[in-house]
Amino acid sequence: MQIDNAETANMQRLLSRIGAGLDQFLKFEHKDALRSDANWCKYLDIALPQQGVGIEQIVDDLLTQVIPNGSAIPKPGFSSYITTGATSVAALALVAASIASPQRYSLTAFNLLEDLSLRWLASMFHLEGMQGIYSSGGSVANLLALGAARHPPLRSLDMTLGPMGLQGRCAFMRALRRITPYSDPAVCWGWDVVRCM
Repeated sequence: MQIDNAETANMQRLLSRIGAGLDQFLKFEHKDALRSDANWCKYLDIALPQQGVGIEQIVDDLLTQVIPNGSAIPKPGFSSYITTGATSVAALALVAASIASPQRYSLTAFNLLEDLSLRWLASMFHLEGMQGIYSSGGSVANLLALGAARHPPLRSLDMTLGPMGLQGRCAFMRALRRITPYSDPAVCWGWDVVRCM
């Protein structure tokens, strides 16, 4: 197998091509990706290549096979799903962060802006002093909600959450498994178990 060197240059030129393709997609003049005569599946679903095709071919494939066959979700008026497509600002911030700050670790301008946006969101809803994180949804959101909601039921049972959690007193929480599998550890965490960095 030939080594395909990772490309880390020419971002302006390459992103300009992709940007033009996305602008064209957002006109929503393309055919439906699920039409019966679509051949993008057959084109893309291939065996593991023995040799890389290079970044120019990748960009060509993105422009001709992938982007035009994207989702209808960002189309104005589409209402069959909860979320929508990214705005230009969100898309640009995501691209910039994926290159300049690909991890959450260490202090960067990207981390500060995420924290600032959370403070602005709390302020917008008059929740001054509230702290939080953005959640990807689904299981992560459920675990965060369980962790946040654990104190009132414990107080109603005259139980307190000690520094090390409930220390084996999780039996009454097992009913939560019917709602969210694997919830017991999250509900039983104590504040000394979690280490803030």
